[in-house]
Amino acid sequence: MATCDVIEDFYNDGVHYLELRTTPKESDLIATQDMYITTVMKAIEDTCFEKCKGFSVKLLLSIDRKRSPSCAQETLKIAEKYFSGSSSVIGIDLSGNPNSGDISHFLPYLEYAKKIGLKLAIHVSEVPGNFEEVESLLKLEPGRLGHGTYLLPKKGGSTKNFELLKQLKIPIECCLTSNVISKTVSSYEDHHLTLLREMNYPYVLCTDDKGIFNTSLSNEYYLASKYYSLTKHDLFNLSYESIDYIFSPEREKKELKNIWKKYENSC
Repeated sequence: MATCDVIEDFYNDGVHYLELRTTPKESDLIATQDMYITTVMKAIEDTCFEKCKGFSVKLLLSIDRKRSPSCAQETLKIAEKYFSGSSSVIGIDLSGNPNSGDISHFLPYLEYAKKIGLKLAIHVSEVPGNFEEVESLLKLEPGRLGHGTYLLPKKGGSTKNFELLKQLKIPIECCLTSNVISKTVSSYEDHHLTLLREMNYPYVLCTDDKGIFNTSLSNEYYLASKYYSLTKHDLFNLSYESIDYIFSPEREKKELKNIWKKYENSC
């Protein structure tokens, strides 16, 4: 299964903690969305036990905004069913074509997900404009924001949303390779990460879909060092601080930080 290969790739890249995202779907071999998710969960469990011992892998179920609200409802139903301390399911992701779907149809499901304790990762400002939509998503106070390419005023974002963003300090997932290849930014030098760093705003480096964009987390860190003059110590601090923004409980964050501290002196 592709899930197993992805997990092994990240593990071999030196990653200790991974949050995978997948959209529940049916296929010729898998009859229901529920069966699809149980298959993915089993793949995570088996791979971590057999080949990637000690690797912590969590799962975010994706709501694709180009699909119907009923699909979102089904995704949330599955997430709620498997959300527990022993399950890999920890949250909901809102993504998909940013020009598709009426976001107001999805807000009730996102609000309910947050109410029952599921974490939220929401893609925002992948295209210019949509200021009211962005405001409504920011007001959900998700755990992380995906991309945020046009969120800052210098990139065409609204001042009102920018002030709200600064108040909430929601970490932004920066996907350098993805943004350059998909041409939402013109170059690495033009990436909004430069502005985030100037204002000391919280962010994490992510791969987006590593298969589609042919990258790795190590490569994203390399690009950050190359284009934004991050030192080895800067990269360590970025990685260490990212632990605060994962969706696992404080106990696991503490365990990860203890692992990181073993490498601190080498940086």
